[in-house]
Amino acid sequence: MKQWTHIHPVFRNRIFFLLSLLVACLQPAVARQSRVLDVTSTKGTRVEALPGKLLTLSFRVTNTSTTRQRFESVISVPPGWRKLAGESQFDVESGASDIRLANISVPAEAPAGEYQLRYGIRDQTSPTPIEEVSVTVVVVAIRTVILRLMDSPRLVLAGEAYVSLFLLENNGNVPSIVDLKIRSSNGFPGVADSSLVHLKPGESRSIKVTVRTDVKLLARVKDILEVTAETDRSVAASASSGVDVVPRVTGVEDLFVEFPIQATARLAGQQGKNGPQLEIVGVGPLDQTRTDRLDLLIRTPDIQKQSILGQRDEYHLSYTTKTYGVYLGDKSFSLSPLTEYNRYAFGASAIASLQEFSVGAFVNEMRMGDPGQKEWAGFVGYKANERASFSINYLGKRDQGSGSVLSVRSIVKPLSGNEFDLEYGLGTFEGRSDRAYSARWNVFENWISSEIQYLHAGPGYPGYYRDVDFKNVTLNLSPIKNIKIEGYYHDEERNLDRDSTLLIAPGNRYLLVGAGFSDLIAVYYMMNAQRDLLPKPKLQKEERSWQVRASQTLAGVTLVANADFGTSEDQLTGMSSPLRRYSLFVNLNPLPGLSLGLSSEYSKDVDPTTLEEQSLLSGGVRSTVSFGVDTRFAASLYATRTQGPFSQTYSLFDVSFEHRFSFGHSVAIRGRQTILALAGTGKEIAYLAEYSVPIGIPIARRTEYGRLIGKVVNAETGKGIPNLLVYTGGATAVTDRDGQYYFPALKPEKQYVQVDMGNINLNLVALQQLPQELDIVGGKETRFDIALTRSAMVTGVVLLYTFREQSPGDTSQPALIEQGGHSNVILELSNPQELNRRVSDSKGRFSFTGIRPGKWTLRILEGNLPQNTYFEKDSYNIDAAPGASMEFTFKALPRKRRIQILQQGKTLEAPPQKEKAPEAVPPKTKRNEPAPKAKAIKRTPKKDTPSSDAPR
Repeated sequence: MKQWTHIHPVFRNRIFFLLSLLVACLQPAVARQSRVLDVTSTKGTRVEALPGKLLTLSFRVTNTSTTRQRFESVISVPPGWRKLAGESQFDVESGASDIRLANISVPAEAPAGEYQLRYGIRDQTSPTPIEEVSVTVVVVAIRTVILRLMDSPRLVLAGEAYVSLFLLENNGNVPSIVDLKIRSSNGFPGVADSSLVHLKPGESRSIKVTVRTDVKLLARVKDILEVTAETDRSVAASASSGVDVVPRVTGVEDLFVEFPIQATARLAGQQGKNGPQLEIVGVGPLDQTRTDRLDLLIRTPDIQKQSILGQRDEYHLSYTTKTYGVYLGDKSFSLSPLTEYNRYAFGASAIASLQEFSVGAFVNEMRMGDPGQKEWAGFVGYKANERASFSINYLGKRDQGSGSVLSVRSIVKPLSGNEFDLEYGLGTFEGRSDRAYSARWNVFENWISSEIQYLHAGPGYPGYYRDVDFKNVTLNLSPIKNIKIEGYYHDEERNLDRDSTLLIAPGNRYLLVGAGFSDLIAVYYMMNAQRDLLPKPKLQKEERSWQVRASQTLAGVTLVANADFGTSEDQLTGMSSPLRRYSLFVNLNPLPGLSLGLSSEYSKDVDPTTLEEQSLLSGGVRSTVSFGVDTRFAASLYATRTQGPFSQTYSLFDVSFEHRFSFGHSVAIRGRQTILALAGTGKEIAYLAEYSVPIGIPIARRTEYGRLIGKVVNAETGKGIPNLLVYTGGATAVTDRDGQYYFPALKPEKQYVQVDMGNINLNLVALQQLPQELDIVGGKETRFDIALTRSAMVTGVVLLYTFREQSPGDTSQPALIEQGGHSNVILELSNPQELNRRVSDSKGRFSFTGIRPGKWTLRILEGNLPQNTYFEKDSYNIDAAPGASMEFTFKALPRKRRIQILQQGKTLEAPPQKEKAPEAVPPKTKRNEPAPKAKAIKRTPKKDTPSSDAPR
């Protein structure tokens, strides 16, 4: 102790620290020596499991003691989980290991998440585990929804709504937000009572879907309603229902051929000015053969000056058949590329086809622009076959001078998917002659489409093209699936004589080439060169850029983005500037009937007049909301801002509303506000209101169809029965509130009329035999009334009897006893018009239901009787009243056989007598009364007289 105190304090502290460290190191070794076992999980301390499945875990138990030990397993599971094996005892040798298995049933309704499971080992001396291991069980998230059809109507009248009921279940173990999408095979608008449904695990909810059918339906259709349920992770389920949609009258509803006209009254205004306008549009045939067509348009007066939303006046009338056509009014007149390609004017034209030849002509005069401009033209065409045609074209015109053109054109298709269009023209204008020629080659195949064109028209040529020379090449390739290669080249020159008095000889060259994968992404290179071809050019500018396009559609969202990078160079000044353009378009449909669109664009280049840098930023948003098929609301907002030498802002707001009434009329309202800001602010508001009415003008009475009318009544009350489906062939009709039905257009042939009995009271039946055959005559009307009444029911049983064994002369017991029903007997219920048959069942029973009231005969057609058996009565005459229920019994009785006695080699026979049916229930015999003695010869009993027709 004194030595310890004489040690230097510094060394004393160091010795104490070393001793403490030694003790700490020795403690785990001592603890290891005191432990008798070690438990570990062979699958780790974290495992995954599926709900409703069996989880098997394995544990390694090691005996670290020096002696053999007996252990017992203890498993602790979360509430609701089940252990499939109880605690068991096992022995482990010293230093040895044993693998123990634990089977645990994971509940099907277990929510996704982490659960703790403990596996422990205890020995005989300790009630608590002396060693245990904890395992984290991760229950995997399962997203499963099920959609089932619960109820749906069989049929519905056109114009009415029907309701289908579905059951939506969340069979997963996580909450789900289910998006319901509805689609009708006929495009009918449908809506669910909830489009977004929140379901907990195991929760279910009924979904009611209402579908509004189209009142204008003219034919019976099968509407398949498909409902799709999608979760936030795109897990989908679907179910469908089928409903017959039946119009009150199918086919043509009118007895006359009508020419349809749409009359519209319009009012447009802007900035205090307004004007009315009337428009009449008609398109349709003029006879029942439908081989001709009349087009009519009258729009007057011109209100385009009163409002930007107004329309100019226009008039035209045309009539066409299979062989000829005539036209009068405003239109775009065309003949051929080198004569007249597209000229909007007021005029007249005619065309006729005579087998392989065709001829045509037109004359027109401009109503707008320069009113003095006139044209007259004609052509003769010849179609040699399906691959070759030729034409000669002539055009005369007066347009700042007089001129004429004569051209020859041929169109040849040498191979499938190939077409050559060649034309050569000579023209004269104000005494100067010149020529033009054009060649075009089109190729259309599965993997390639292209167009190559060259056109030249001299300076003195007076056709549609004049003083121009251009080349076009368009190429689209798809060598393999989803790979697209595109190319376009255009080279154009004007002022071919390089006339300096025209100030400029413009030339333009444009090139685009690129490739892409499907519609997902594409890369293009573009070059646009604009130049003046005069010796002293005034313009020489070139743009070169790369463009990247990307698009994607996912979960109802469409995204399209473009980016252009390049340079713009003015080769006259030597100045160049960067070119940047970015655009983005997004379209989404968050709800049925709702569409949203967003667009934006940014560009940066050089102003061509000031050669200063300018930028353009624009954007827009639009939305469309449809309420069913008859109502639509739309709104859009667009704005642009130009920043540079001249800054300006432009914005436009447009809103519209359209609705179509059930009786065919429609209304439309539209408004627009524009704001253009330069030095100040200018605001303009324009509006438009329209009301349209459909009108049918009778032209001729239909003679190719016959008409069928009638009434369905209750025969007992005399009242009509409404909403019954009557059909014949493919046509259907529904009775009105008075029970009347009407087929306006049936083919003149034999028709079979039937009533859909599945849509009425099951106890009703038609007094007439249905289906009923009727002869329909074209142009005439046939009437057929149908009476319904309560049906009758005829039931009964076929019984089989046999003799009772008894002593001779014993009359105390019945002579016959009932054996039970007789099966497989064919019974017939008939009258002069109808016949019904049934077979008795194993107990001899039979039933005729839905029987029309009246006189019938019920009889046995085939009795299938045992030998020496006959029917006491094999037929009944019945007078069935409405709603009657009658029961009949057929008895199959045994025959008494003759007894023959042989005496001295001779046969003695009793004299023949009439057979008499034994009593079915004879009086009982007294117990002590002796039985009568048998006679030597038995006589054949007389046959019973048939009983009355009264039912049992």
